[in-house]
Amino acid sequence: MAEQNFQHIIPSLQNCISERNIMQSKLLLEELYPADIAELLQEFTVTEQKFLLDCIDNDISSSVLLELDEDERGKLIESFSAKEIAEEMIQEMDSDDAADIISELSEGKKEEVFIWRQKRSSTMLQNIPTLNKFFWNFMWNKTNSA
Repeated sequence: MAEQNFQHIIPSLQNCISERNIMQSKLLLEELYPADIAELLQEFTVTEQKFLLDCIDNDISSSVLLELDEDERGKLIESFSAKEIAEEMIQEMDSDDAADIISELSEGKKEEVFIWRQKRSSTMLQNIPTLNKFFWNFMWNKTNSA
């Protein structure tokens, strides 16, 4: 089905992949719905799929992943690093969708993703006092200058 609907895009995307042209890839893909991109990705190897997903915004690529069938998604997700999964892919997903994605990972990759999520949460918590101080200084200056 992807061949019928996207026949005109596939050669252009193949050129973009071979030339590593991120901007042109993004332009071609951003006009499509996530379900259409997921269908289109089936025409490419896992390495090519990863390149194309890296070209689009994280929120769109997360939606595309959810549209892929489970087998395709599993192969593709395993090609991403744990850091990419933790900080880019599941970051934009609802918690139940993120849990589904994580459940499809190998045990080793699950652990790595969990570690990256903990590091990210820890870093965010460490920044709260700084952000809190900044916020209250801003509010103090704003109310006192009025």
